[in-house]
This record gives sequence, C-alpha cells and structure tokens, in this order.
Amino acid sequence: GSVTWRTYRTWAGAAGWRAALPAVCLMVGGQACATASLLYLPYWGSLPAEEQAAPRHSWLCAGLLLAAVLFAVVRSQLFFHIAVTASDKLHRCALQRLLRAPMVFYDSNPSGRLLNRFSKDIEFCDSMLPQTFHDTMQCVLMVTASVGLCIALAPWALIALPPLLCYFRWHLEA
Repeated sequence: GSVTWRTYRTWAGAAGWRAALPAVCLMVGGQACATASLLYLPYWGSLPAEEQAAPRHSWLCAGLLLAAVLFAVVRSQLFFHIAVTASDKLHRCALQRLLRAPMVFYDSNPSGRLLNRFSKDIEFCDSMLPQTFHDTMQCVLMVTASVGLCIALAPWALIALPPLLCYFRWHLEA
C-alpha cells in the first residue's frame, strides 16, 4: 500500500511541529550545502590554471561538504528524537482509544487478533513510518536539487520540464 500525506502530517503532528519543522530545515540546509559544492565545481574548473591552484577553492569546497555532513549528523540526531516522541505519543493515543472501546468490541474480537493488530500498528509507527518519511523527504529534496542544478547549469533544460512533469504525473496515476 501507499502512505498518504495525511499519515505523514499526523505523525509529524504527534512529534510536534516545533521539532519536525527544524528537521526539515536541516534537510534543506544539508542539501543546499551539497548542491552549492556541486555548483562551485564548474566555476572552479573554468578559472585559469594559476587561479585553480589557490588553496581557498579547495578549502571552500571542503567547507561546504563538511557543512553538509554536519547538517546530516544533527538532522539524524534530531530525527531520532522526533521519531521516539511521535512513537510514544501515538502509542499512548492508540492504547487509550483501545482501552475506552465499548465492551461489544471486545466481545466480537478475540484478544489474539486485538493484540496482533495493535502490535502490528505500533511496529509500523515505530520503524516503517519514520524511515519512509525520512526517505521520502530526502528523495524530494534530491530530485528538487538535481532539477535546480540542471536548470542552473543549462537553462534551456527548463523547456523539457513541463512535458516531463506531465508524463510523470500521468505515469504515477496509471
């Protein structure tokens, strides 16, 4: 099955938007540093040979890549904290709703089925949802950065973007 954006919003809301928003900003910052280093390489390569040998260029490139790594480390730590917080809140909410269910619900469902379903849902919230959310955000940012990099280096590539977007949209719906 597919995970809807509503599920991601609920999960991020359980984690707290005050924590989820900085994590997304850290993802954007890390991707921006990595993309900036890729944009700097063609400029560096276009300089005269004497100027290319200047150490400031390698230090700038290394600094951008180090910043991207630092963004990734901080983002991972924050994301782990967010995942634990969201999991705890969703577990408490699900358990509270299960315990407040009417007695007819317990009479019509065997305890093994309830326990199996509850543990499966909690396992999904604990392991699969955070990983899927992280991977989805990372892919969206990487695709956005790649398209932006292509447009920055070859602006005529912008002509092919609308037909490609229509094709991918049609392909996803099929």
